[in-house]
Amino acid sequence: AAPTRAQDDPGAFTIPIDPLIEVDLLLIIATDVSGSVSHNEAFLQRKGVADAFRHRDVITAIESGSLGRIAVAYIDWSSRYYNQVLVNWTMIDSEATALEYANVLMRIPRTRGQGTSISDVLEFSMNVFEISPYYSNKRVIDISGDGPNRSGTPLLEAREEVISNGVVINGLPVVDPYGWDEF
Repeated sequence: AAPTRAQDDPGAFTIPIDPLIEVDLLLIIATDVSGSVSHNEAFLQRKGVADAFRHRDVITAIESGSLGRIAVAYIDWSSRYYNQVLVNWTMIDSEATALEYANVLMRIPRTRGQGTSISDVLEFSMNVFEISPYYSNKRVIDISGDGPNRSGTPLLEAREEVISNGVVINGLPVVDPYGWDEF
């Protein structure tokens, strides 16, 4: 696009910059790091995500989208003051970027939180969507956890707010298959 004159200074030019790169999907992966999550469960969540990005079927699905790219943010969550973006928005558009994303995830040390508030991470995720440098009509939150909502906004209220904004929520219960999740 051609430069345009700034409204308040007819002598100044602004160069229009498209601040958002369009992708097929904006995906937030939110993993539970609350006190009830054992070391084994934390590893299971992180490794599961990394393994998914290393899997040929996932890479093929990403590359087969109409734009051939998605953007992903990875959040560790427990409750309002412990939710954090571990890996900020990253575009995945090839096997190389998918593998690098998986490798980055596995290099980051485990974080720990306190409390369990699914509603807080849903609200937090909506804010993370707002700061994304990427755009898509399809937005998804994949949230894994091992317990119920114990604080924050009532869960159904938070869920309704998220889905009313066109965001899909996928939930995955975390269960330690070896029974090591006692705390």
